[in-house]
Amino acid sequence: MPITKAEFMGNILSTVVLKNNKIKFKVMLDESEAESLKGSMKNIHMFSENLCEEDARIVQKGAKGATKYFLLPKHFGYDMSKESKRHLAGKKFLCQKIDSPSKVIFIYTINRIGI
Repeated sequence: MPITKAEFMGNILSTVVLKNNKIKFKVMLDESEAESLKGSMKNIHMFSENLCEEDARIVQKGAKGATKYFLLPKHFGYDMSKESKRHLAGKKFLCQKIDSPSKVIFIYTINRIGI
């Protein structure tokens, strides 16, 4: 299925390599995407869904599949052994859901400190 222009969240218009080896990006976003940042100008992460190459699965449990679990591929190296599960109990995980006309993108953030 071809991707229409409306499905893009934004585009990189230009890049400049600075003297400190950082790269300055000039980006263009739809107004709704810019508003979704809620004024945040720091700790912004950019990603491209074109780089999502790992097969993953969702498991459904409960009445009519009401509960859904995202399974992390084992080769990601994230150990979810019983010992790790005890360390994860009570930890705060953050999630963001991004809707586009053809996809739903979920981003999970797990703090490495204390795991």
